[in-house]
Amino acid sequence: MKLMSTLLAVLILAAQARAEVVERVIEYKDGETTLRGIVVYDDAKDVVRPGVVVVPEWWGVNEFAVAQARTLAEAGYVALVADIYGDGFQTTEVPVAARRATEATQKDWKRTRGRLAVEQLRSMPQVD
Repeated sequence: MKLMSTLLAVLILAAQARAEVVERVIEYKDGETTLRGIVVYDDAKDVVRPGVVVVPEWWGVNEFAVAQARTLAEAGYVALVADIYGDGFQTTEVPVAARRATEATQKDWKRTRGRLAVEQLRSMPQVD
């Protein structure tokens, strides 16, 4: 009976220690444009860890980009999906994505908004 109690206690503690991946929207600004990135990290770890900016494909901040961030968080990183287009833009339509990608290139958003994402990540207490 004592062995069963000990085993049960170990199993309960192991379940509590497992990863608690958190995903939350963070808002930051580029001038008047609100950027809505998604930060993903393991909340069960009470240590600082490296940060990674995930730059989404031309579709914008979509589930694929968030899934990549989730994989990085499970590996021990804090990942931020950068909002390159603004307002959490996403699409599945090629012509719309092409127009936004062209606009992003012309206005140098990858560089400027990418830097803003890095700044947001650096300011997080979980990030080293």
